Amino acid sequence: GVKDIALSTFVHPGNAVDFLPELSAAGFEGFRHTRLWPSRVARLMREFHIGEMAEKSTAMALLIEIPGGQILNTRANMRKIVPASITVRRWKHILDSACATGRVAHLWCHPENFLSAPSGFAVLQDILAHVARRRDQGDLLVLTQEAYCRYVRDISDRQRAPRH
Repeated sequence: GVKDIALSTFVHPGNAVDFLPELSAAGFEGFRHTRLWPSRVARLMREFHIGEMAEKSTAMALLIEIPGGQILNTRANMRKIVPASITVRRWKHILDSACATGRVAHLWCHPENFLSAPSGFAVLQDILAHVARRRDQGDLLVLTQEAYCRYVRDISDRQRAPRH
């Protein structure tokens, strides 16, 4: 087994969110929420929506609900009809809207998808270059899921602290 790894955030298998009290009792701080889409066609059409906005931040509850975000287009199967330039434009818009509104742009991917569709790695590099520019300009805070949970908890603690 793996030793000395402290897990604090959780991604539910198959995006089936459940067992939150048990996760909290086990020491988890947050979980990635999921967006439900009515069909594969709807998910595919979303890839063409270059005006998509970042997501609202979440409130702290039993566990911190990390905004579900969007998976990076895998450039395989039906999604390979989406031009790489559209995927990059869409993500730049999501990131820019996060900078403008203070919302969350949660990008995630399955690393094995780069093996089946290596062209997706160049798309990821273009998106991450934009992330780095906006971060270096001071417009974007880049956080892991664990750091996001700490950030939300710190904000919540400051809001609850008595003011003298």
